[in-house]
Amino acid sequence: MRCLAVLLVFWMLCPIGCSTEHIEEPPERTPVEDVVGNSQASTVELEFLSDVTEFHQLHLDITEDELMSMIASNDLLVTVSERDDNKSYHVYRWDGENVIVMFREGECSGVQRMPHDVSGVPAAE
Repeated sequence: MRCLAVLLVFWMLCPIGCSTEHIEEPPERTPVEDVVGNSQASTVELEFLSDVTEFHQLHLDITEDELMSMIASNDLLVTVSERDDNKSYHVYRWDGENVIVMFREGECSGVQRMPHDVSGVPAAE
């Protein structure tokens, strides 16, 4: 009986408190592509890598050739994995700082900083 009374009160108040007349439309949002277009992507610094000097050259518009050049010029270590049209470069600094740079169909699809891991650093050849 008590539940019925609560439901009855809720039903009576709903037309007052649940009116849709006062709901405002959400503001228009600018798509990310418009904010950081392909032409600007190479100039946008990846803030989450700002404290790792060797990774400053990474950006979302990087090519595989530019990545390999960055790896060579900074004496970084790398492991590469491929699956279908996807390729991932797990890039390590000597002290265990590391990132994964992912490519899909030859274009950079993401850069992810990984937890510091000295045990995962591949042996230098």
